[in-house]
Amino acid sequence: MADVAGICKWIVKLEDDNRHPGISKDLGDGAGHTRIGITERWHSADVPADFFTTMPNAQAYSVAESFYARVYCGPLRVAAIASTELAASLVSFAVNETIKEAVWELQQVLDIEENGVLDGDVTADGVLGPATLAELNSKDGGITAKLYRAQWEDFYRRKDALNHARDDQWLNGWLRRAALVYPQTL
Repeated sequence: MADVAGICKWIVKLEDDNRHPGISKDLGDGAGHTRIGITERWHSADVPADFFTTMPNAQAYSVAESFYARVYCGPLRVAAIASTELAASLVSFAVNETIKEAVWELQQVLDIEENGVLDGDVTADGVLGPATLAELNSKDGGITAKLYRAQWEDFYRRKDALNHARDDQWLNGWLRRAALVYPQTL
């Protein structure tokens, strides 16, 4: 089964500011302060009150790892996914977008047979339920992870085409992240 702790450490590395590790700053994206990828606007209730202000880095990293395990790996049922590589890509996509979007895109990949035709085994509803989990674990994890990363890149290209003026500044970073194979970092 997937290595939840390893994935959370990897996500923390991806989300941290490499030039100023552990820094809390306003990125100008409307989410308030962001620290280790955790935004004040969306997740202030999920971390201690001093996370964005005075919490020491070592403690903040520990809090962030717990946060990613609880808020992303739990709902995504990562511990029940056979492939750590695929589970890591799923969590990384969910952190950048939403859990529902990440699962929906995964379901698109799982529903395509080898000949490229939809097989109907998985309903694309954005919920990682028993049918999706069973289908996911019946596939070769490495191949499915590669297909999923390609789907993820395509998602960002579609998103950028729809919101070009707003999202273009982020596209190259998103594509680099989507191409990462666990445990590579940026």
